[in-house]
Amino acid sequence: MLFTHDVAPRMALVMDLVNTDPGVVGAAQVGVNQPSVATALGPQPGGDNEDVVDSPGWLQHFVADHCLFRVDEGSMKNGRTWNREIKELRAELRAIVDAPDMESTVERTNNLIAVLSVRPYLSRHDDLDWHIDWAADSADAVSRIRVEAGLGLLGFLPQGGIDRFRRCARPGCERYLVDLSKNKSRKFCEGTNCAARTHAQAYRNRNKQG
Repeated sequence: MLFTHDVAPRMALVMDLVNTDPGVVGAAQVGVNQPSVATALGPQPGGDNEDVVDSPGWLQHFVADHCLFRVDEGSMKNGRTWNREIKELRAELRAIVDAPDMESTVERTNNLIAVLSVRPYLSRHDDLDWHIDWAADSADAVSRIRVEAGLGLLGFLPQGGIDRFRRCARPGCERYLVDLSKNKSRKFCEGTNCAARTHAQAYRNRNKQG
């Protein structure tokens, strides 16, 4: 199965945000495809239950890593507001990927985007040529993340369904992933070396048995 070119980055954004939830095993690690955030923020205090979203600069790095253009410092002011709103959005997204059936997933996805007022328009900015934008120029960072997440789910769910949402297969990780492979063969999350670590452990186990 082939998904449109914009589904993958938008669904990566969804999984990256969900995987920051302290309730996810391994959430203290940086989200999928976000090594630059880990480098920029450095070790976070508070142990495994520390919420990386509370880290100074987290939102700016998340926006930059996911190429949410034209989101400036002005749209990120009032940290208390965006901090609460991004956690509420994260909870909505986790409820979507945890939903027990397609009907529940669709209902929650529709609720996710129901609060948005978006319209398509042509835009050219930063290093991009003419393309379709959805979020208004005045949209704040959290609203723009909600738009991208909603569009990703709208593009993914009709084709992918919910059985492509799963947890990482490495014991002890349990981070969320979305499988966009043609044959539904993906087992491990990205950005944490889970696949390499699992294969290395299997190799060591075989050598011990031999």
